[in-house]
Amino acid sequence: METCYDELERAWVVNFFRGGRLVSARLYPGKAPSGRTAEGKRAHESEASVLSLALQLKQKLTETKDPQAHMKLGYFFFVYQFYQEAEEELKLALTLFPDFAEALYHLGNVCHRMGKFNQAQACYEKACQLDSNYADYANALGQLFVEEGKLVEGEKAFLSALSTNPNFIDVRLNLAQLYLDQGGSNGNAPAYLEKAEELLQQSFSLMEPEAVFPAINANIYYDSLCRIYLDLKGKSNSRVDKSNLKAWCYLFNLAFRAGRELLSKNQVERYIEKLHLENQPGFADLTNFLGVAYLFYGSFFLSSAEEALQSDSGQLALVKKISAKHTLLLKSLDF
Repeated sequence: METCYDELERAWVVNFFRGGRLVSARLYPGKAPSGRTAEGKRAHESEASVLSLALQLKQKLTETKDPQAHMKLGYFFFVYQFYQEAEEELKLALTLFPDFAEALYHLGNVCHRMGKFNQAQACYEKACQLDSNYADYANALGQLFVEEGKLVEGEKAFLSALSTNPNFIDVRLNLAQLYLDQGGSNGNAPAYLEKAEELLQQSFSLMEPEAVFPAINANIYYDSLCRIYLDLKGKSNSRVDKSNLKAWCYLFNLAFRAGRELLSKNQVERYIEKLHLENQPGFADLTNFLGVAYLFYGSFFLSSAEEALQSDSGQLALVKKISAKHTLLLKSLDF
């Protein structure tokens, strides 16, 4: 691992290497330039700690017959771009439960990133067959088809995803991009561009219902639509991308259940801090994950109190101090 500061991103970058080859990079926002040394050390230790926990859990879960556990750990490795470990865990999950749609979807994402397009397509298609009510599967299949130049198949997959979830902004934007590309490659064909404009207007209304749709210059119709698309795509990604946070939650909840002894108090404190920093709309389970983290964190203080009571006399003051800290923690929760 190495850590450096990126002036353009205004963040610390933690790079992971394997055999001298860069396999993953994580951004860790840092605000005050005067505190860069401390921020850099904190970023390095935090990322090293969480990856170490994941690798320890991987070893601990080797013989576990729990497909959910392997799926969640595989998803974490995917987010951290450790594709070899992700593939292993997800295949273990599917060995235990071959019709596990979510594991198939994540394995499809891993194969897609690794350039194994045929395997990715097979995973996505089976996931769609097993659970047609989850639009992400058809959306991922559509993106794969478009990347391979199979535009008709891509359009069909996007429309299927849209029929499942009409409010899925990402699907609308992916379909709009497909029509923009077709319109641009066919001499700004009006039929495609009009479809793209309708999808962009719908996406804009879903994202900013009180705002007015940007004006379109008829003389540069295609260029205007492209600019609107790029703006909406950027806003959409910033609003709904919670993959890193979700992976952290999966990892720590897995550790709470399967390997509590692997976690230190400092690791749990950093996890709680991250949940608080990311506490924004768009992740409905966040409060639940935060509550679980607080309850587990409280066990450190309860253990200390129990040890104090069992030790020499005269420890009542220490027990009171520990109890007071625990009470303050619980009062800080929003019920």
